[in-house]
Amino acid sequence: STSVELFWTSIPTGTTGIKVYQAPANGAYTLVTSLTGTATTHTITGLTANTAYKFKVTAAVSGTDCDSVEVYITTKA
Repeated sequence: STSVELFWTSIPTGTTGIKVYQAPANGAYTLVTSLTGTATTHTITGLTANTAYKFKVTAAVSGTDCDSVEVYITTKA
């Protein structure tokens, strides 16, 4: 599989945007997209099959990005 759909449910009060980041499992994060408002899902495409990745989603509140939990996945072959 070369895509993954990310979901999140906890959005802080006052959120004005969401940032989605991805990286190789042992690499540095890069910004994938910035979403306006309080989006709760995003599909990442263009991934390599049978490869490990990590993702994080941050919420922008009052101009500051809130902490995020990392999610590790391995795409299917």
